[in-house]
Amino acid sequence: MRDRPFKFRMQKVLDYRTHIEDRLKAELAELRVWRERLVAFRAQLLGLVEHCIDRLAEGEFNVLDIQLTTLYMGRLEREIAGADEQIAELDERIERKLAEVVEASRNRKVMEMLKERAFDDYRAALLRAEQKFLDELGTNAFQRSAGGRRRAGRMSRGLSP
Repeated sequence: MRDRPFKFRMQKVLDYRTHIEDRLKAELAELRVWRERLVAFRAQLLGLVEHCIDRLAEGEFNVLDIQLTTLYMGRLEREIAGADEQIAELDERIERKLAEVVEASRNRKVMEMLKERAFDDYRAALLRAEQKFLDELGTNAFQRSAGGRRRAGRMSRGLSP
């Protein structure tokens, strides 16, 4: 017991669960990055629509320019609607992935608690073994000193050991 270092017998399971949690966190981060990119793209589209509205408000267009600008704004608005749908879909995926991350984290924490308990049991067993060893040393030392005193007492009385 004394020479054997602590080894958690379910370490591979803990490592696997940690790996799963890390992979899910990376996937969640990727989804969030995609969402932020879509939000930025949507903001750019809104900026283009505002720019078109400002140009139309200037009133320096002929009929063809107004028709083209209106068609272009319609296209931009459809793109914005598509981006809104994609953002909503990503929000749902992010929510589901977050639930998976929470579950994976819970599973990993269970294994870490088991590892801590196993280490506490290991330490307790080491302490018991050490105490037993010290008790035996004390007992042996006491028996040797008691035996030595008994022999010395016999010798002083002239008896043989």
